[in-house]
Amino acid sequence: MLLWLLMPLLAACGKLATPALLPPQTFNFAPQAISFAPPPAPWAAEREQSGGIVGVRYVKVGSVGEDIGVGDYYDVSGRLREPQLTALLAVDSDPNDFPYSKALRNAWPRTETPYSDLESAVAERVNDALQRAEVARRARDFDAMRMEVAAALADAQLLHFTLKEVIDRAILKPEQSANAARYKTLGRRDILVAGEPAVVLDLTLDLPEGKRYLRKVYVLHNDHLFIAEFIGLEESLPGHARGSGATCLCQRQPSRSGIAHADHHRRRRGGGGEGVGSPFAQRAGVPAVHRGRRPSVHDDARIGWS
Repeated sequence: MLLWLLMPLLAACGKLATPALLPPQTFNFAPQAISFAPPPAPWAAEREQSGGIVGVRYVKVGSVGEDIGVGDYYDVSGRLREPQLTALLAVDSDPNDFPYSKALRNAWPRTETPYSDLESAVAERVNDALQRAEVARRARDFDAMRMEVAAALADAQLLHFTLKEVIDRAILKPEQSANAARYKTLGRRDILVAGEPAVVLDLTLDLPEGKRYLRKVYVLHNDHLFIAEFIGLEESLPGHARGSGATCLCQRQPSRSGIAHADHHRRRRGGGGEGVGSPFAQRAGVPAVHRGRRPSVHDDARIGWS
């Protein structure tokens, strides 16, 4: 089933002509692929990796601080451990070699600053299983080791997040900025984006060059928090709101037998964190977290997540 996620970064306003949309492109800057129609010239694509976000940003050429961005907030997605554990079970390599040992260590979930009691409980269970796996590995009982890794994977697949759990940590807080006086919050509201809960935050930012309008949209899909943003002049609002479209297309995967959550079906997903982009994980077919290089772009707008 295909799910269209329409991110209304800005409400349509003004009377400027609407630029033609570019063909949709699918971006793999995060394990959860996302497709949208990018804005046309004079907006130019750049890689985004700041503020806890990895994604793509379109800067208006010749402007004074106008840009559009879409990215994955990896403090959330980086807590998912399914891809690392899947790699450990899929790769046929000597458990005594260094890459396997390192991958096993990197599969441990983080336990600090959890978003929910569920995350704490899942992390504890996964870590306990991986501790037993390490003991078995050192004893060269590799069958027992793989059984414990499989148990850790089953527990890791139970972890899900809700927008309510993650939004307060991710949302922009102007009062905590070094230039808090330059911000003015115009409003915050809850919306539904193709059935997914989302939050819209509207602000203005007073710069020496003049006032800028800022809108940020936060939407959670498949346990990945996507943040879409526009900052620019008032006369640029309609061109962005209609011109970029920021229309995202994701493909749901079938649910897994016997593993469910009260509010979600299990979906196969990628995750962030150490070790996912390593040669070890790549041999298992696990998608890399694209940090430290430009985002990959594909022409097929119907690509979903791996």
